[in-house]
Amino acid sequence: RDFSKNTIKERGDIYRSNVWSVARAATAGSFVPYAGTASIPGVISIAYNQYKEGLGLTEDAVEQLAKMTSESPEDLKQFLSTKLLAGTRSSVMKNEALAVFKAHCGGMGMTTIIGLLFPVIGAHVTSPVTTKALHALISHMEKCASDLLDYAFRGKPYVKFHQRG
Repeated sequence: RDFSKNTIKERGDIYRSNVWSVARAATAGSFVPYAGTASIPGVISIAYNQYKEGLGLTEDAVEQLAKMTSESPEDLKQFLSTKLLAGTRSSVMKNEALAVFKAHCGGMGMTTIIGLLFPVIGAHVTSPVTTKALHALISHMEKCASDLLDYAFRGKPYVKFHQRG
């Protein structure tokens, strides 16, 4: 696993370059009113989990980072959870991906717009709105990954870590 701010930025840029296809997939069924509403949560969850994996925000990645920095895995996990879930109503969520999405894209009115307009006007309008919301989600997750590295390396010389496997 590669733990560096450059890698976080590169992966965030890759995810942003593919956001349009994720947004289109999320809203694909909405050309027919109400037909595609159920697809949004699933696609958002899949994208969130892929971003989480790629940005080193999974439990396994945090444990690897803890070993490399001699930090407590529980401490790093708690730090990350606090950052990721900031703005959500509870730290225990049935669907973490949607909770984070709503908390960080809802402030822009995205979840309200998607919820109200999606069944009425279809994918040709909601795809750009979903794209903007996914950009915000990626930026939030990049910031969490960067903050996690800063926290894990506090007081230690920072070097790029790369571990195969």
